[in-house]
Amino acid sequence: MTLSPKPVVSLSSSSAPPGISPRRIPSPALFNLYRQGFLHPDEVHIFGYARTKISDEELRNRIRGYLASDKSSPEQSEDLTKFLQLV
Repeated sequence: MTLSPKPVVSLSSSSAPPGISPRRIPSPALFNLYRQGFLHPDEVHIFGYARTKISDEELRNRIRGYLASDKSSPEQSEDLTKFLQLV
């Protein structure tokens, strides 16, 4: 019996052009797909490219700022923390 490897998806995103709101980058859509179970942590890798040099942690913090709100439930906050580990 031959085992096939798990599918792995690598998603790439570049920075938005000047004048485009950061909220229009794909992070909200990807987070919603993750929360609905369509993006599995062991099968997905998300990486980005920007002209500005920032650390991985700074990128995660920026994305967190776009996705988190005061109305976020503890469950959503935990999901967001797990999602950001894919970045």
